[in-house]
Amino acid sequence: ADHTDIPATTPQAARATHFYWSNADQFHALRAVLPANAQHACGAGKTRSALHAVGVDAQPFPNQHEWQRWLQ
Repeated sequence: ADHTDIPATTPQAARATHFYWSNADQFHALRAVLPANAQHACGAGKTRSALHAVGVDAQPFPNQHEWQRWLQ
């Protein structure tokens, strides 16, 4: 996976409250800086299974667009 943009994303991730993960690699790359009260979301397949395996109860959405609509 290409994580070249992760250092630039880290400050925003540390301040954010809601996250949509497209894949588990994204989560693992930023896991150390995520707030304890973060709300996690992702698709209903492999990403959700991977997050669940590490104790993260992510809310499933059909796609990121639907998650963004739900946030509004």
